[in-house]
Amino acid sequence: MSGPCVLIANSCTTGWFDWAHGELWICPDGLIRRPLGIGFTIRRSLRAGAAAELRSLLPRTEMDGATLVADPSATRIAWDDLAAATLKRGIVDHSLHMTLADGRKVKYLWAAGQHDFEALGASLVAALGERVRIHRAPIG
Repeated sequence: MSGPCVLIANSCTTGWFDWAHGELWICPDGLIRRPLGIGFTIRRSLRAGAAAELRSLLPRTEMDGATLVADPSATRIAWDDLAAATLKRGIVDHSLHMTLADGRKVKYLWAAGQHDFEALGASLVAALGERVRIHRAPIG
């Protein structure tokens, strides 16, 4: 993946049983999730105000996609590899449920309130068109 990528979430996991936080990035040609490791997650959770930090407004941080995928633990999903996607807004968390072209399913969850939902939704619609569904639940 190349080009400028925008940080969408700094608390992204791959499901309820994955407690290690990661970063979720939107790139011109897909998504990148870069795990931050369980050590980072534990240190962050022990700090006072960690929950508020996760829900705080993220700065629009950019990074080159080539730098992100150079991390061997990063997961890359190209727009062309997605058969369908559902983006769901929640009161506690947001989620992105994806079906890949080969039939595998991938899920990302992240803390609500990071002002990321609309940016991700717009990118998904631009890339996938009718292959994406967006559920916008009322915000509590």
